[in-house]
Amino acid sequence: METGATFAGNLNNPNGMLTNYGTFNANSNLIISGATTFTNDGLLNVTGDLNTENGTTLTNNYRIEVEGNFNPDGKFDNYCRVYAKKFMNINANSDVSNHCTLVSYDGFNNNSPLMDNAGTILITTATGTPGGLWQNNQAFHNGSTAKIAE
Repeated sequence: METGATFAGNLNNPNGMLTNYGTFNANSNLIISGATTFTNDGLLNVTGDLNTENGTTLTNNYRIEVEGNFNPDGKFDNYCRVYAKKFMNINANSDVSNHCTLVSYDGFNNNSPLMDNAGTILITTATGTPGGLWQNNQAFHNGSTAKIAE
């Protein structure tokens, strides 16, 4: 996709490579499944939940805004900003590398032994006040300059 797209429903099992250079709007939940590689070089807006399944790769190079929960369960590399206006659930099969900023308004839950934070994880409300649950259930690597803030 060169200029972006709008979807009214779920984007299930596209099995292939997708790149967003513009604005990609999912007006519901967005499920990335199969052996899909999705590279976001633009703005990805999701009005529901954003779910990635085991076997997928999501690379964020600009901005992802999720009105619901963000639930990665595949490979996820973040080089810019991700906002989950509800909960961020790092699932057991996921391999997450955060090099910039992950923001969750309701809380953060890590169930992956492959969670690597080299950036910032911020658990806050929309107004910037501390809030939300921090829960870590697996090994967690926090780099020497990385931050976790509530």
